[in-house]
Amino acid sequence: MPATLNSDSNRNPALALTDVLRRRRAVPVDEVARLCAKLPALLDAEADAHDSPLVSALEVAWLEGRAGSTPTGGDWVARSIHEWPEFCLRWREDAGGTETVGVSTIMDFAGATHGSAPARLAMLVYELIGGHRRAVAGHAISPVAALNEAGNDVVARAVRGGFADCRGFWRAWEGAMAGQIAERGRRGGGVPGRELRIPRWLLDRAQPGDVLRLEPGDLSTHPPVRLVARAQFRLGRSRSQSDFPVRAGVAGQQDSESSKQLSRVHACAEATAAGLALRDGDGEKPSTNGSTFNDAALDPTQPMALTGTGVLTFGAAGAGYRLQVVPLPGRRLSDARIANLADWGGAPSDAAPLHAEHGAVIFEPLDGQPVLLNAVWLFSEICCEVTPSGELVWSREEQLGPLAFLYRHGCFWLANLRLTSTAVRLDEGVLESGCIAPLTSGQTLEIGAARFAVSVG
Repeated sequence: MPATLNSDSNRNPALALTDVLRRRRAVPVDEVARLCAKLPALLDAEADAHDSPLVSALEVAWLEGRAGSTPTGGDWVARSIHEWPEFCLRWREDAGGTETVGVSTIMDFAGATHGSAPARLAMLVYELIGGHRRAVAGHAISPVAALNEAGNDVVARAVRGGFADCRGFWRAWEGAMAGQIAERGRRGGGVPGRELRIPRWLLDRAQPGDVLRLEPGDLSTHPPVRLVARAQFRLGRSRSQSDFPVRAGVAGQQDSESSKQLSRVHACAEATAAGLALRDGDGEKPSTNGSTFNDAALDPTQPMALTGTGVLTFGAAGAGYRLQVVPLPGRRLSDARIANLADWGGAPSDAAPLHAEHGAVIFEPLDGQPVLLNAVWLFSEICCEVTPSGELVWSREEQLGPLAFLYRHGCFWLANLRLTSTAVRLDEGVLESGCIAPLTSGQTLEIGAARFAVSVG
């Protein structure tokens, strides 16, 4: 996925977006969605960095060590973006130039939209899907057949200056085009960037569930791991009622008196059609001493939108239990298909994930508070790696980690994306790179030095 817009002093060969358009003339909407997925946030952060149109200002470069050839090698220009290895978009060294795709000179937006990041991003989308700058007159934009009516309206509104930032435009455009993007995927419109396979000896394994538990071996000093794939995620003192049990303490040691100030369920997070949200207490009854998110009080009945990383505090500000809430990227593996899914003994499902924008949310105690459970709120995917001591560490990076836990078809899966063929074992079998395993109760999972007993409920 696109990772950065910063220039690289050691610039490797790259592929210009203008070259893609010269060869293909139009890019399908699902490929545009993958190509530009990370651009909105990056453009909002660097809105004034460049003034030239994005289609001529950006180029594609493979991330270090992700491909055996450069973007200019082979026939990458004509291939589906879903086939590309992990890549980033970066500014071209000559981004201030006026290169076009042979359709017209660079147009000037009138009034307040001149050079605005949302308008420029909208024009990038418009050109990638086959629109032409000459079809834009003033603030009017000619509809294109590749977009539905709602999608065309969103692009036109952005060109007229109707969005304050790129992320607002992107959410509206993806929402308008969601059905069309999904339909192309069902019809095989996009070639998947990764093809995973279930080992033959695991084809008969299937166990639907919404909680995955990984219990470390007796010699481990690390906490158990729990992945919860439910619409509500609870945090509090109770081990039985909370998905993320908490205890107050100092330097990793529990303090029973301080912990009594925490409610059995002190706060909860919810995934709804409107997005992610936080509530105080269990969503109906308030907690004993209240809770805040980024110093704003939570209410048990009125949800507060969870749109990014922040600090959740139980109790009085400055004296309460604090933990960081971190939504992690999603859609990094949405284009990966399981090649032999038809041979699997489970029941494939087309059900959408609980939340599309993020793959998971992690919770990290602050101020040296003890960690009882390494619990994750999982929607679709979370990447990780294992330290030499056997600890699972969740990846916050935009690019993929070596391993990924996924939730698909109502089941939990583990994908080996790039570890060596002997690094991951499930029972007595090896999970090779490029393979994906359905996880079921009773299995023993070994990743490097880590050993876990698997259970699904």
